[in-house]
Amino acid sequence: MMRYLVCAAFLAGACAETECNGEEPSGNRNAPRIEGFRLVGQPIEDDPWTLSFDVAFIDEDADLSQGEIFFFLNNNPSSSSQSMSTIFLQSGVPTSATSGRLGFALRFVENVADGAIVKLGVQLVDGANRRSNCASLDLEFDVSRVTTVASGES
Repeated sequence: MMRYLVCAAFLAGACAETECNGEEPSGNRNAPRIEGFRLVGQPIEDDPWTLSFDVAFIDEDADLSQGEIFFFLNNNPSSSSQSMSTIFLQSGVPTSATSGRLGFALRFVENVADGAIVKLGVQLVDGANRRSNCASLDLEFDVSRVTTVASGES
């Protein structure tokens, strides 16, 4: 049986212009705010490139579930997003929530090299197209194959 061992070291980054490719927060009091962003783990044992994250949010006017979350890799323009309504549903958070913690999984390409460092930035956009602050993690991938040999015990 082939198994993988993955370590992802991370450091939460403060809001910086480049982390989300210069997508500035809206600055409106009704814009969503990211209060925390963290790596939760690896949900699929034999898939080291799928990682689970969660984001803590505040949204005063409760329209975040009508928006999207945008992902930025290595400070490049967003190449991916997910519907917030789906994430709210999967996380069991009411769509009318003004705060909470939402979970989601992301899959990185399988050719991520040992020792590769990927900066993952996230930004929330609510139903009125107001942008949150940006939060980021520096993920260091240490992907090693570990072979398990079956013992002859019965």
